[in-house]
Amino acid sequence: MTLDRDINHSLSEKASIRVKASKLFRHLSSVELFGFDRLQKVIIYLFFYYLIVKDKNNEEIKKKFDKGEALTAEDLTDLAYSAMLMEIKCGMEEDEEVFSFIFSLKDRLSDSKDFLSSIDLNLEAEDDFQEFISFVWRRYISRHLNYGEVKLSESILSITDDDYVFINIRTIAGLYVTFGKNNNCDVLYYINNKLDRTFSKMLFFMMVPKEKRNRYRFIKERSDDNLLNRNKQKPNKIISFGDVWYISPNRDNCDSTFDKLDDELLSLIKNGDKALILVPSKFLAFRKGYPNKCREQLYNLNSSISILSFERYFLYSSIIILDSKAEKSDDILMLHLEEPDIVLDDETCSEISAALSMDEEKAKSLKNRAFMVKRSELKDNDYMFYPPFYIKKKVDAFRKVSDIDNELNEKYRELRVLCRRMSIPE
Repeated sequence: MTLDRDINHSLSEKASIRVKASKLFRHLSSVELFGFDRLQKVIIYLFFYYLIVKDKNNEEIKKKFDKGEALTAEDLTDLAYSAMLMEIKCGMEEDEEVFSFIFSLKDRLSDSKDFLSSIDLNLEAEDDFQEFISFVWRRYISRHLNYGEVKLSESILSITDDDYVFINIRTIAGLYVTFGKNNNCDVLYYINNKLDRTFSKMLFFMMVPKEKRNRYRFIKERSDDNLLNRNKQKPNKIISFGDVWYISPNRDNCDSTFDKLDDELLSLIKNGDKALILVPSKFLAFRKGYPNKCREQLYNLNSSISILSFERYFLYSSIIILDSKAEKSDDILMLHLEEPDIVLDDETCSEISAALSMDEEKAKSLKNRAFMVKRSELKDNDYMFYPPFYIKKKVDAFRKVSDIDNELNEKYRELRVLCRRMSIPE
């Protein structure tokens, strides 16, 4: 059994969405577009489609598109200005990066028939785009985070309307652009790479309802002024993907240019309420170079520490939770799921969050998987953060009743999760 990312969602996927997604990918795989990869081509195509069907000023372009006619340079200019209007309404007029990007493609897409051919997606409402993009991401875009991880992060951070969330990421924000969509919290994205930031903005326009867009911002540098929200506050909740996934187990030194965590990020973590750092499991355990030094820095923060890890080797498979407002403890809480037998729905995310906060009643059977490790023990072991390293195998001649009880609870939990999967609506 696997995490939500890899579950076969055949019970919940609508046949029409599968057919449309297959058509889109077959079409885009046959078309070259200036060296853009599959993900980038998907975003560009869907965003152009979004501009065509959502903007009433583009009725003539829509007629051409529906007939399969090539769009002219003038048509693409109109689409670029439609994007610019969206950026202005969201306070992005200083950069207008989406406008500039589309405008840069205008002359190169002089014959757009091959790329912009109509494939009968029939996506009209905002919800149609959200559902379709979510499906495409879940089935085809495996190197980016999915709704399960978004839900889990929201649950662990206990997001409320008054929170201000900072998301630090080096690549396309993916479905994290919908972060906080069920709350009226402020969200700030720091994406240093201009092209990835531009693609993230395209997803943002397609995925976030118009009435909530003014709560989100994108920045390219983390100056003090940029970090402040409209209430002149700094972020109190932090999610960081940082640079930590660039770890090569075949290099003695890893990357010597990354010998410490970003000082600005550390400052935010120190002054925030709670921070999540999403990392691969190798970062928790790798004993040389950059990962080891970063773990030491995190260990030395005046903050409580919790570790959540899955026995997986995907890009992001573990979470380090830091809470600077909580009293610093001599113990570090660790939660490891050896067989990730969960679907990351609201109920399971709530159980994981409860287990990490030591709420045994809400954690249900997961309370049996959480354990504490002395800080001194971590220090003695090169600041090893990997929970399985500390799990002691008990060899008893006789099993205790409590052990049998815990094992039964685990089986009951697996059955409950399986039932929830089977009941996912069409």
